Amino acid sequence: MEMNRRSFLKTAGAAGVASAALSSVALADEAAAEVEYPKGACASDYECSPVEVAPITEFAAEYIYDVVVVGGGTGGVPAALTAIEEGATACVLQKESVCISQGANESGVELEMSDPQGIKNYIRGYMESVDWRADRGLVEYYTYHSGETMRWLRLRAEEAGNPPANVSTEEDVYEDGTKSVRHEWNYGPKPQCNLELIMALANLAEERGVDFYYETPGVQLIQGEDGTVTGVVGKNAAGEYIKFNATMGVILSTGDYQNNDSLVERYCPDILGFDRKQFGKTGDGILMAMQLGAGMVQTGHCHMMHDFDSGPMASVPFMAVNMDGNRFMNEDMPFTMINVQMRDQPKPGWFVQIYDGNYETTVPEMGFTATPADAVQKWMPEVEMDRSVASGNKVIEGLVDLYCADTLEELAEKIEVPADALIASVERYNELVDAGFDEDFGKNPKYLKKIEQAPFWGARKHIRVSALCAGMTVNENYQVITTEGEVIPHLWATGFGAGQLCGAPDWSMYQSGMSAGHCFTSGRYTAIHAVTGGLEPSKPVMWEDIADLVPEQ
Repeated sequence: MEMNRRSFLKTAGAAGVASAALSSVALADEAAAEVEYPKGACASDYECSPVEVAPITEFAAEYIYDVVVVGGGTGGVPAALTAIEEGATACVLQKESVCISQGANESGVELEMSDPQGIKNYIRGYMESVDWRADRGLVEYYTYHSGETMRWLRLRAEEAGNPPANVSTEEDVYEDGTKSVRHEWNYGPKPQCNLELIMALANLAEERGVDFYYETPGVQLIQGEDGTVTGVVGKNAAGEYIKFNATMGVILSTGDYQNNDSLVERYCPDILGFDRKQFGKTGDGILMAMQLGAGMVQTGHCHMMHDFDSGPMASVPFMAVNMDGNRFMNEDMPFTMINVQMRDQPKPGWFVQIYDGNYETTVPEMGFTATPADAVQKWMPEVEMDRSVASGNKVIEGLVDLYCADTLEELAEKIEVPADALIASVERYNELVDAGFDEDFGKNPKYLKKIEQAPFWGARKHIRVSALCAGMTVNENYQVITTEGEVIPHLWATGFGAGQLCGAPDWSMYQSGMSAGHCFTSGRYTAIHAVTGGLEPSKPVMWEDIADLVPEQ
């Protein structure tokens, strides 16, 4: 894909092409051995990342922008679009050939609809949900700016031709009588979700003046003698180094580091045995910032690991067996925590929920909502049907993994576990149900339901890493700071590549849509901060600006 160029912003660098060819040659082994890696990093961290340590001094071309964004995703695209709206020039360096994003929904806190004390109660509630381990400054950043971001996003999504599928309102009323109000926006249906949204916003941003440089990862930050970040070096598909000067600042929006096993082993070893949902998340922004003295947050890094997609009723505590057919845990733990029990299983991340033909009766008895039998077919790969977006089924083809059989033997074959082990596990489970006491794992008796009525159901679950929720050190404004707490001037980071919004080992489900919401919010407001020096948009989007676009609930 060709790079997009607007000539009035650029300075020609053709004279440097020949010398750039030399500079793009890989370091010789002898020279590489002499490279000094930044504190907190080592050689293996760079094996899967395009980031380079040795100083780059010769370039094929040189461009000037006010704001340079590294990463075209959930934080980067909103950052660039906002920078343009605030009167700056902006570009995006994107490692992939297209913009990318994940997630199904995003949410924000509506300050004007909430009480001041209700907002404080909301913050306290979230901090309690993560055992007080989050960076409160980042929690407040999200709380006080996410509502405006979501309204802005709704307006821009409409302009980009990608309106949300629906919006829902959540209202919490506290013991003191105060309340907090949030809106959750779903830009689905699956499987598009935020991917289609970001691609539409990228097109809108380009129409309004943002330059996108695809297949051009950021490989090195440029720092002036006074410590101010003045730009970033990109490396295009031809192997040429391009110098992107930034008069107002650089925003790192490259995501987390889940695909960099060297960093994972050091900062989040919990996930080493698990598959990853994402790709290309090699910690590029983190590594570039480390070269300027930034570090990684010290609190144990949070991970987001769950499976919503393979079958219905993900949170119902059905009997569960591993891929050897053996029951292995107390199933009434939160489904976001099941990964803790999966590390030592025969196939880490894989297990099967088992239930029987009576589930439409037993699930409500457990306090959950049962998906009707005539609605589960969309999760069954054996059923041939239209699962396209247009069908409205809201499932991701290839992830559905629900099976049904008249006997346990047949079910075992379909879910690929040993039949004798599955039958023995079910027999033992039924004995515990009859006794009213889970002697093996201590499951709450109200969740003990016999598995005896055909047809028998098996939902194969694949727990993978959705995101790592901690990154480089930042302050309360998402400005990157050194390990000594000093701001690195003109350098910001967004989303899960920055700071510690959660802190608990597993991502809090305190609020649906918060993870993507905070990526959008930090992207938009780091751009505002870079251009204006403050956190007030020049034209904030109010509720009345989008009221006509919100469907009746």
